[in-house]
Amino acid sequence: MPRNENRIMFAVTIAPTIRVLMDGQIEWLSRQGYEVHTCSAGQLDSTRADKAFTHTHHSIEMTREMSPLQDLHSIVQWFRVIAKVRPQTLVASTPKAALVSLIAAKALRVPHRVYLLRGLRLETSKGWRRRIMALAEKVCVWCADVVIAVSPSLEREFVNLGLASSRKVRHVGIGSSNGVNASWFKPLPDEERELLRTRLGFSAEDVVVAFVGRLVTDKGWSIFCEATKIAQEENPQIQVIAIGSNEESLDVPPWIQYKGVTDSMVECYNAMDVLVLPTFREGFPNVPLEAAACQVPTIASRATGAVDSVVDGQTGLLVDVADVPATAAAISLLASDHALRRRMGIAAREHVIKNYQPEDIWQGYLDIYNAL
Repeated sequence: MPRNENRIMFAVTIAPTIRVLMDGQIEWLSRQGYEVHTCSAGQLDSTRADKAFTHTHHSIEMTREMSPLQDLHSIVQWFRVIAKVRPQTLVASTPKAALVSLIAAKALRVPHRVYLLRGLRLETSKGWRRRIMALAEKVCVWCADVVIAVSPSLEREFVNLGLASSRKVRHVGIGSSNGVNASWFKPLPDEERELLRTRLGFSAEDVVVAFVGRLVTDKGWSIFCEATKIAQEENPQIQVIAIGSNEESLDVPPWIQYKGVTDSMVECYNAMDVLVLPTFREGFPNVPLEAAACQVPTIASRATGAVDSVVDGQTGLLVDVADVPATAAAISLLASDHALRRRMGIAAREHVIKNYQPEDIWQGYLDIYNAL
């Protein structure tokens, strides 16, 4: 296959990442005249691939965790795919795919190699595992022409840890890798919202405080559990829910209603009053933007990435990482002040519409690719 100046390939570890973190972006690039390829472990959902994604997907065998023999086999497959496609630009993200695809792309002399940094797992790792992760990051940087961090704080942390020179790392706008579709994530009229809440079992007086995301240690699940218990003891009208997959089989205490995984997130956001994100690390979280688009304020930790998702005192509140008393106090404050919640929710949606239009974010990334 001859090389095409408008041929671009996106490398990720698992196929669902393409649907979740690149929704709309590939179609937009295709409309701009780009021939788009993606490569990951697993197949894309056939219906969505046929009807929504106007590109070619390549599937290879690859695991998310370290596996020396499998990783060697994956590198061989990446060499074959990249040699076949011959992209002008490779955009690699997620730890495993970024490492192996960038090594292959550099060896095969792909003209433009981009490392899209979506987060830093090493921030919550220690010992030999952290050292190996740091080495992998440096290899990715060495293989790439540019590193694009998905948030300003992630860019700062990456440079401060000595993983790359500040000259090589950039970010788009004020953060985000894909923006948020505010015409899809939007608030319901008050009457419809009350009917929805009634159907879901919440009264008009209830204050619904929610956790949305994977129930894992790094997301601050234990902080959420402890803080909501304290806040609920102070204000019995607080109803606590959690939405997401329980990947680590963590305990769910009785005061939290665990809803599991759902496809009805717009309804969920409209049913809640406050979102809580007590995470220990992020790249740039999408959940606070989706909630904000539905006029829901967020309480977030000042962790890398998360700190960029909330304008403290305007679209929500920021608290220190792993600070249970401060998180509980923030929940109590918003739960007891309907006017404050309302004001922050309106400001949050305005902030999203102004700064996170998907087309603006996509154009920012494309400008960096083209500048190479």
